[in-house]
Amino acid sequence: RGLQNHGTATWTAGALQMNGGSFTNNGSFTVTNAATLQCYGTGGVNSFNNAGTFTKQGTGPGNFTVSSTGGSFNNNGVVDVQGGTLALNAGGTHSNDFAVAGGATLGLNGTHNFSAAVDITGAGSLSVVGGTITDTGTVNIGGATFSGGTATFRSLFNGGSLLTVNG
Repeated sequence: RGLQNHGTATWTAGALQMNGGSFTNNGSFTVTNAATLQCYGTGGVNSFNNAGTFTKQGTGPGNFTVSSTGGSFNNNGVVDVQGGTLALNAGGTHSNDFAVAGGATLGLNGTHNFSAAVDITGAGSLSVVGGTITDTGTVNIGGATFSGGTATFRSLFNGGSLLTVNG
């Protein structure tokens, strides 16, 4: 089953649970939170597909993660992480840009594939905590931390003034 947004949507509280479903954003989807928000699967194959504009605001984390099953995040629109952490912990396929503002973090875990068209840019941070990350686009970010998994960057990678590798 699928649910589509062609207008404006805002997520401020609660969990987005999927059971063999997908959510497709063709419009504007804004996550504004101080507390943790989670998107995950309770069965079947699940995905959040961004073909519009996805904006993460607020200080709390927004997690696309695994419970019983995963809730992958796929991007062929625009992702703008303005605050807090956008944690993509259940993998995804990406063919368009991610902007990460100063003080914000883009977190990756699971299997992620970024096409050559994808730029990950901004004064914020990139955090790879596990999984397999393959990026053929440009990464120009304020700081980067690698604490697990395998990350392969096949183009320009600039981790800013802070690059930390653990594990």
